[in-house]
Amino acid sequence: MGQRRGADPLHWMLVLKNPSKDRGTWYHVIGERGVYEVAIQNGECFRSHEISEHYFICDFSERDQSELKSACLRAKLARSQEWTTAVLGDLENRGRVPPGTHSYWFGQIELSRWSTDGVHRLKRPTLSRSTPQQDIGNIRLQSSSISQPRYRGSAS
Repeated sequence: MGQRRGADPLHWMLVLKNPSKDRGTWYHVIGERGVYEVAIQNGECFRSHEISEHYFICDFSERDQSELKSACLRAKLARSQEWTTAVLGDLENRGRVPPGTHSYWFGQIELSRWSTDGVHRLKRPTLSRSTPQQDIGNIRLQSSSISQPRYRGSAS
């Protein structure tokens, strides 16, 4: 997982590397705000300062690298957490990662206003006119790019 930037969700990627080497291939999506592309980067450091955490998924042989690449290219482009989970789901359906891998990581996806999966979208709260002002004091949005939420209705 990448380093957190402000309140944005962590950037996820898959890394294929030989256990005896300190470099590998990064498989991830790059972009933002709904415009993404697949990035496959060979020879990248496994212990990079850009990566905050590592989680072992399974052993994968080098000869199966093309299968991983194909799954990456088949997955619908989306923000990194949703895309990575989709790739893992594809690989799980093909018997390449352990059963339950997709559902576990799907449950770890952070809310985002850029989510496209229909489950992890951060929604702006809607308040009725009769909602007292003090009831909205603890609402916090998970995006650092929004400085002040705007609400429909009266703020009286």
